[in-house]
Amino acid sequence: MKLYIVAILSIFGGMLITTGIAKINGVSAGAIYGYGQENPIRENEKLLAEINELKAKLEKDQLEMDTTLASLRAIIIDQEKKISKSKEFLNNISNNLAEGIKSENLQRAVAKELRKIADFLDNNYGLE
Repeated sequence: MKLYIVAILSIFGGMLITTGIAKINGVSAGAIYGYGQENPIRENEKLLAEINELKAKLEKDQLEMDTTLASLRAIIIDQEKKISKSKEFLNNISNNLAEGIKSENLQRAVAKELRKIADFLDNNYGLE
C-alpha cells in the first residue's frame, strides 16, 4: 500500500516539478499535459468546412455574375440591332427626301416620310 502512495506522490511531484520548470520557461502547464488544447484534426475539419462554405458562396456569386453578364450582352446586342435598323431607316428617308427635292414634290415627299417616321417609331419604340 505504501508503494502505491509513494508512486502516486512521485507522479504528482513530477508533475509539480514539470509545471514549475514550464512556468519558469513561460509555458503553461496545461500545454505540457495537453489540457485545454484544441484537437488539431477537429480544428482542420472546422477550417475545411469554412473553406467549403466560402467556395460555395463564391460559386454562387460567380453564377449570378455570369447570368447578369449574359443578360447585359443580350441587351447590348438588341440595342445594336435597333441602332443599325434606325441608321438604315434614316438613310432611306434622307435618300427619299433628296429625290423629292429633285422632283419638286417636296411637300408630298416630306409628309410621306414623316408618316414613315411615325410608323417606324411606333413599331420599334412604342412612340407616336
